[in-house]
This record gives sequence, C-alpha cells and structure tokens, in this order.
Amino acid sequence: LNHAPTPLIKSEYYGPKLGIDLYFKVEGNNPTGSFKDRGSSIEVSFAKEKNAPGIVCASTGNMAASIACYSANAKIPCFIFVPEGTSPAKMAQVMAFGGQLIEIKGTYNDCAELAIKAAKQFGYYLAGDYAIRLEGQKTAAFELIDQMPNHAPDWVFCPIGCGTNLSAYHKGFKEYKELGLMTKSPRLVGVQATGANAVYQSFKNNKSNTTPLNRAQTIAGAICVPDPIDAPKALQAIYESQGLVTETSDTDLAKAQHELAKHEGLYVESASAATLASLIQCMDNNKIKPKERVVLVLTGDGLKDTHNVFKMATKPPKIQANINEFDKLIKEGLENRKTMLFKQQNTVVFKQQPSPLELESTLTEFFGGQYKNNLLEDTLTQIKQFLQKGKEITVGDLQDILQLAQTPKSVTLKSNNMESYEPKPKFEVTNFSVTTGFNEMSDAAVEITFGHSKSSAKAKGVGPVDALIKALQLACKDTLSFKLVDYKVEIRNESPSATVYTEMKLDINQQISVGVGYSPDIIQASIMAFSQAYNDI
Repeated sequence: LNHAPTPLIKSEYYGPKLGIDLYFKVEGNNPTGSFKDRGSSIEVSFAKEKNAPGIVCASTGNMAASIACYSANAKIPCFIFVPEGTSPAKMAQVMAFGGQLIEIKGTYNDCAELAIKAAKQFGYYLAGDYAIRLEGQKTAAFELIDQMPNHAPDWVFCPIGCGTNLSAYHKGFKEYKELGLMTKSPRLVGVQATGANAVYQSFKNNKSNTTPLNRAQTIAGAICVPDPIDAPKALQAIYESQGLVTETSDTDLAKAQHELAKHEGLYVESASAATLASLIQCMDNNKIKPKERVVLVLTGDGLKDTHNVFKMATKPPKIQANINEFDKLIKEGLENRKTMLFKQQNTVVFKQQPSPLELESTLTEFFGGQYKNNLLEDTLTQIKQFLQKGKEITVGDLQDILQLAQTPKSVTLKSNNMESYEPKPKFEVTNFSVTTGFNEMSDAAVEITFGHSKSSAKAKGVGPVDALIKALQLACKDTLSFKLVDYKVEIRNESPSATVYTEMKLDINQQISVGVGYSPDIIQASIMAFSQAYNDI
C-alpha cells in the first residue's frame, strides 16, 4: 500500500513552553490512520503465506479497520469482533473495506476469547496483539531513530491498550542498540486512562503482571482494555528501560486532544492525546528534566473518534446567511467564545431558577464572551421550562439552551417567490397530550393559536411523534399547509432525563425552513422545533 515513514515533527509550541526538546511521531499518517498498519502488513502477509482460509481478530476499532484493509488487499476474507460502543468511524472503515463486522455484547477481552475459539474451530489465522504483529510494529522504533537528529530521545511516551505497541518499541530500540545503530535506549512511559489502568496499578505496586479490571471505562476507546494481553511484556519494557507508567483522566486527555490540534496543528484520537496529558503531568512532578529530548507517539488520527470532540465541544450558534446576524455575534464577543468545554456534561449547574446576574456569570465562566439582556432573557425562559419539567440544569443542558437562545427568531428564509411574502400571524402550540401503550397506536391531541384564531385536533399515529404531527396537520388544515421533509432526534447524554435535541425541516408553500428544539421531553422538543420552523419562514 505504498507505506512511507510517518512524520517525526518537532514541537513548535509545547516544547518551548515546557523547556524540553519535544517531537511527535505521527502514526495517524499510516494508510488506515493508525499505528496498527505496521503489524497488519506483516500479519496478513503471514496469513497469505500459510494459505489461511480467513482471518479473524478482536479489536477496539483501529486494528479492525487495519486488518480489514490489508485482508481486502490480499483477497482473504476477514471477520472482526468489536465490543459494543466501538467508534462508528472505525466500524465504517471495516465495512467500507468489505470486512465482516460482528459487534459483541461485552468487552474487548470477550472479543479476544471468541476470536481465539473461532480461529481454532474454522482454521482461520488469528490476527492480534501477538508475536508476529510485534515484528511489524517494532519498525516504528527503527524509523524514529533514523529520523532523529544527532542522538536518540531520552524519553518516549506511548499509550497502552493491550501493551503490544510499547513492548514493540522496546524490542526495536534493543535491536538497533545491539546492531550499533544507537548508543542508548530511551526510557519508556506507558500511558493509560484512569478508567482503564490495569498496567498502571501493577507498576504502582511493582508487579510484573496485572490483575484484570472488572470494567474499563474511558472515552479513549483505543485504550479501553480491562485485561491487557501483553501487559507482562509492556511492564518488562518499562522496568528494563527504567521508565514509568502514568494514568490520566478523561477530562485531561480530552483537553490535551484539543490543545494539540489548536497549538500544534495535530488532530489525533483521544488515546494519542493521553501522551501529552501524561507529559504535562510528568513535568509538573519533575520526572523529566529541562532540555531533555522527548517523543510522544501519536497512535491514531483524530477522525477515528470525532464523537468525543462533540461531547466536549460548545454548541455553535445557528444563523441565517445574513451579514447583520453575523455582525451581532461578533459584537457579542464571538471571537472570545470557547469552542471546547472541559467539564463533565452531567454536572448539575442550576437546581433552581438563577438570577440574570448568576446566569451571566456562569455563561462567561463556562463559555467566555459577552451576553446581552435579550439573550439572557431567552436563556432564562428555557431554563424555567426545563425546571418546570422537573429537570435540573446540567452543563450539557446549558450548552443546548444557550444555542437555542442564540438562534435568530422570525427570520425570512429564501423563497422561490419572495415578492409575494407578507408578514403572517404567529403560530403557537398552547397545549398537547399524548397517550401510548404496548402494541397500540398512539393518540395525540393539540391546541394551537394562529394569530387571533384558535384550533384543536386529535389524531392517531404509529408513535407519539407521528400522532402529534398528524394532529398538528389537522389543527392547521384551514390556515397552514405543510409537509414534513426531515426529522432528526439526538439524545444529548446517557441519562433517563437526558436533553433531547430535535430538528424538523418543513416545506411550507414551497419554502423550506428548519426548526430546532431542546427539552427533556421529546414531544415538547418536537413541538418547539415545529413552531420555530413555521414562525421563521
């Protein structure tokens, strides 16, 4: 696949800031976007040499994409087991390459056990974090030394999932030293997430093997492994190189991911960013001396797990293509607004209605920028609606509410017949009710006002939202003709009382309008989206 050396980039921001000679080994430049390609090229070649009828492997995502790619190139069927919750971007790569993807209800280790059984029963080649793969991945160590000017680095930081990659670097460094191509080996730092820290726990207790975790939990899917297969090799590499194992929180590694992109121009996946978070921690603890040479191994491309960015990103304002609206945002301090918020999304901010001053202070602290009275009033109104539903306001809720408040109201959209446009009465749903049950159609009733006129209607549907839309169509039939073009729903976090984001696209007299709504109640969110779509036309 025309492999080429991945870049070794000298830091222009963090190196000078931390007072060290810092470099990044950018493994995301491999063909499928991760370091796994080094091992996959060797493994698939070996499987083809052995005339294997197929290849099977377990993966948290990166190896899945890599094995699928190289298997397709070698014309060998492959079967990939991934745990539930694997990054959609990584699974999309597997499917694009034609790999047979099987999602397992369990952890990575459950996948690994099943892969071993499948290989034995069907005679498939077992790909994974084993000896053959190590031979491919050690080439990164050779390459790093070849690229490094003058002498080897003092330290190399590498994320630990199964532990194979770190032990491969150690093997590569040892072999280059034995060949006389380097005079000293770097000290290795293995980096884990706090929620998946089996190797860190062993290192802290000076052990040579690990005790499996009951559960691994971290946003860094590539290192979310409760029982690392190559932990003994990784620990041996750490001890022999007089290195360290560190752990970093999800919040810190997410912040590091953003900082790497913002200051160094390197957008990497969460697991890769853990190396920067660990480096900062080591500098704070005086583990690394000023002017020492350090390499951070950035194992995968950021496009592998974009969903994690969206979890931390502040919601962008939505405006029409109108320069006055953009001007308004600029005057409200848009350039000083934070694009990322490194706080737990489910942290409660308000349990009761805040004062305008309390709200303004919180918004400035969280998001930066300035907030005028009308924006504060709209935000307070939305907060009140949430609280009336019995929903405490979390960090995530506040982001969604702020975005809705920033969305301009009553703006005319582009039309094929703008000359005939006239101001129209305001549409509003004043009340609604919905009933539903198992294997039954849903019933919805709505009451609306349209200017000075009132109307109500009832309808049945296959579900609550379908029934609601049909009821609205009946209630509006004498005053409003519309067609629902598109309807999207997104659950904002993992709570039964999570905020629901809805988006409705309506065709009203050949004019297209999109409305959005946020609420802990999906029906109310849908009504808000419908009302905004109509009133903004």
